[in-house]
Amino acid sequence: MTIRTRFAPSPTGYLHLGGLRTALYNYLYSKKHSGKFILRIEDTDRNRFVPGAEEQLISTLSNLGIQWDEGPDMGGQLGPYRQSDRLDIYKKYINKLIDSDNAYYCFCSTERLKEIREKASKEKRSTNYDRHCLTLSKESIQKKLDAGERYVVRLKIPDTENIVLDDIIHGPVKFKAELIDDQIILKSDGYPTYHLANVVDDHLMQITHVIRGDEWLSSTPKHIVLYNAFKWEIPEFAHLPLILNADRSKLSKRQNDVAVENYLEKGFIPEGLLNYLALLGWSNKDDMEFFTLESLKSIFDLKNVSKSGCIFDPRKLIHINGLQLRSLDEADRKNRIQNYLEKTFIFNKSGDWINNFIQEIQERIKTFNDISVFFTPFIEKIEFYEKKPAKKFLHSTFSIKVLNFTADLIKKTKLSDHTELDRSLRELAENLEISFGKVAGVLRVALTGRGVSIGLFGLFSLLGKDIVLDRISQAIEFINNDYEEKDVK
Repeated sequence: MTIRTRFAPSPTGYLHLGGLRTALYNYLYSKKHSGKFILRIEDTDRNRFVPGAEEQLISTLSNLGIQWDEGPDMGGQLGPYRQSDRLDIYKKYINKLIDSDNAYYCFCSTERLKEIREKASKEKRSTNYDRHCLTLSKESIQKKLDAGERYVVRLKIPDTENIVLDDIIHGPVKFKAELIDDQIILKSDGYPTYHLANVVDDHLMQITHVIRGDEWLSSTPKHIVLYNAFKWEIPEFAHLPLILNADRSKLSKRQNDVAVENYLEKGFIPEGLLNYLALLGWSNKDDMEFFTLESLKSIFDLKNVSKSGCIFDPRKLIHINGLQLRSLDEADRKNRIQNYLEKTFIFNKSGDWINNFIQEIQERIKTFNDISVFFTPFIEKIEFYEKKPAKKFLHSTFSIKVLNFTADLIKKTKLSDHTELDRSLRELAENLEISFGKVAGVLRVALTGRGVSIGLFGLFSLLGKDIVLDRISQAIEFINNDYEEKDVK
């Protein structure tokens, strides 16, 4: 048997982090077993359809390195892979369900449905549909159809005690059939609901393993009913744990950014994002945390996926992303950093200067957005000093001594002579009876306006003698004038 998995997003907006993890797990499982990974677009909810969302989703997944074997952009033998292109297929199978007495027409108005729900709620009874239309005669149904009355089609839940699911992650799960509503499977607009289209597509596309989020677990008994009604083989199900905020609420944009595209814009690299998401709910026996996509293909196992929800930790994501950045081939890392600089800034620097700058920062950054902190002091004047580092380093007599000494040193020493600069500044620190870290701190804030920068001697070289001297002079004036609040932020 060829393992076939699928990722079936709706084009309703951005790609959610949870959706990306679902796509990743499906991709990894199929590749581990030399199977096929299918991308299917589930666009039957026309009220939530967002133009351009499908193209954005395809682009994002491709940029992340997740490649499908069949899909709407490349076709395949079991397509089409966009549900809005499969409406005739769904109608055929809906008619089969009606003919076999496993589904029925429902002509109830919105007002009636609201009325019976409210009444049932007041009487503390089940708010499931009361099956009013299940008893309509064939003649009555045909008369209503001929008259053009609006209708939906409902799935008839069988009168059985329990529906049992044997989930790969959760194990056996029982659902009481009496609590399951006669789900609408064809809407009044002629589009099937998720439940019908999902089951038909998974069967016709020969999906062997349905790997999806825990939020779909409660819908699975309806899907099992459909498989049984069609007399189709039921695929294996694996429902993934929810991704949670720190307070264990479901991950939402109220507490965290949830759009994959936003993380890419923030400077996270595909390798870092995928590595971290792989760890959200899954772990390997050795408790490793660094993985490439290739290594994940060989070791990923659904049996090692947790049942319980997992906390999304932005700090851990940054840490993992930093590991992935530092593990990149040096030429690849330099190329990506240069592309980021060219897309983000307007500047006039030589190729050698850029190469030297990249050499200085490539081991310091954890996301590409960190580059901005290190780069802007080289292309912008210092308009203000950051408050905390300025109060710590630009405030005393020793600060003036460090700056004056360094100005004299820079005038007579080549900026490329790091050995002599280091020796002289360390000697200064000894004479002033302060740490070299304090000397470096004074110069770092004076030259960048910030408490964080590239290495001190890299700063000297990349800024150049004239700018170094100008900024030292500016910092001395800042200290002598007993700086005002407007000068710090």
